[in-house]
Amino acid sequence: LAGVILRRLVQSRWTEPADRSEHGAPPLREEDKATVRGHVLRALRDPDRKLRTVAGMVVAAIARHDWPEQWPELFDHIMSGIAEAFQATDASDAHVLLHGYVKCLSLVAADLSSDQMPHVAPLVLPRMADIFAAADRLDASVRRRALQVLGAFLEGLTVLLG
Repeated sequence: LAGVILRRLVQSRWTEPADRSEHGAPPLREEDKATVRGHVLRALRDPDRKLRTVAGMVVAAIARHDWPEQWPELFDHIMSGIAEAFQATDASDAHVLLHGYVKCLSLVAADLSSDQMPHVAPLVLPRMADIFAAADRLDASVRRRALQVLGAFLEGLTVLLG
């Protein structure tokens, strides 16, 4: 429930509404936004699968407003979490990290325009291919999600090329 409320907060108070009479409450302060960004990124590592999913949804909602101008390091954070998962010696830890970060990446990628994709594709595509190819180490659900991300990027880049 808290995740749903947070997502609604992002949708309603993250930016100044076009019509000020639309909302009674002012937008969140920049310091509060930075705090929320940090907390939801950390929640992508939570052992609870549902919390990781909601955190990914909140990250995607924030990214719609803030990436790339106010949150240029978003993809660096996501890719760093994925890299950390590949270095994890415990398979359970690796799965938790990969599930959280790859799920988040799939949600964020779904909202990228074809003009934005070339800026992050060099970061994302090689790592998604690595995840998909790691059949001996990773379970099918994480590999399937990585393949979905690859597909979204390839589709967006195809549109860009005409």
